[in-house]
Amino acid sequence: MNASGGLSFSLCRSNGPLLRCLNSSTPRAFSSSARCLKRRTLPTFRPSSNPELETLLTTIRSKVFIPGYLNDTQRKRIQRQKYKSQLENEAIYATIGNEEVRLEHLDVLTDIPPANSFLRALHLSSSPDDWANFPALLEGFHTARNKSEGTLRPSWLALFVTRAATAGAISTVIRCLREAGRNGMSLAERQVREPVFREIRNAARREAWSPDATAKALSRVREVLKYMDLPAHQAGRDPRAEPLVVGTALELTARMAKTGGEDEETLVVMVKRMLPVLERQLKALNDDEAWAVAEDMKPAAAAYDLNKKVSNWIPVYFGLKIAEEGLGERMGKGLHEQLRTLLPVVEGRLDRAAAKIEELVESTQGEGFAALQEWRSR
Repeated sequence: MNASGGLSFSLCRSNGPLLRCLNSSTPRAFSSSARCLKRRTLPTFRPSSNPELETLLTTIRSKVFIPGYLNDTQRKRIQRQKYKSQLENEAIYATIGNEEVRLEHLDVLTDIPPANSFLRALHLSSSPDDWANFPALLEGFHTARNKSEGTLRPSWLALFVTRAATAGAISTVIRCLREAGRNGMSLAERQVREPVFREIRNAARREAWSPDATAKALSRVREVLKYMDLPAHQAGRDPRAEPLVVGTALELTARMAKTGGEDEETLVVMVKRMLPVLERQLKALNDDEAWAVAEDMKPAAAAYDLNKKVSNWIPVYFGLKIAEEGLGERMGKGLHEQLRTLLPVVEGRLDRAAAKIEELVESTQGEGFAALQEWRSR
């Protein structure tokens, strides 16, 4: 962020190390040598008012996290049948971080929770305390790397973002992004990045773009953009030039300037930075093939795909439109002309995409077509 409060889209990257190692030893181990079991403290969970969720989290911690935090030798021994009797009859402990954990036999065929236990936790979560457990849940799965459980799928993380945001726990999502070096929830993954920006915007939209809600959303966008400089959120191409990322920042800044929450100079600086980025997206926007429906796609799937593209460009449209209406030629004649040239191009593409969606499916009601509904009601 610059001194005026605008957003910086510098592509410079920091590469400081994020990992640390905390040495620990076992008071009664399978050998007399001390071992470094894991680098991090074993995650703990807050109590839940849902007994089923409470049981599930306890099971995940004991059957997935603890085995995953042990060293290879100890993990193999708790899994082997020949050591079962010894573990049942002797109190053998491992120290993980600052916690002593009694080792128990683990039957890999019957004891380990199914791979969708994370999704089950999502389904059962409702209270603020339930959602507050997800930073620990993500960290535990990421660090344990249990072979039977595998890493969490990007689609599961996307569902976490949308479910948490809908429940009013978007701040928990932001915290998880801040701790990505420990939990693997990276903005480098499109299936994580897009719902994050979409849900931050939706939180303000649900409040009818009230000044407080819009200011909070803009603050969160700036925070997320800052995280993109961290190594944990980097992989290949910089995503900060994408329409949804650029557009969300521009739209929220424009809406704040409209209500006096941001000064016009900040918005002008934003438009100057964003327009060249958006103009580089014009090729994709004007590419009919990129927006065409694949012949092998079912109509409903094609409609959902188009709706997502509309969703990604809607913030661009509103950002440009509000900036143009609010500033006009005060942004400078050249800049104003650029904006006025780009705006109808975006509008025309979204109109054509909306018409195609309505052609593909009989009903466009429901959450699956929220972007289309917003576009038609503008």
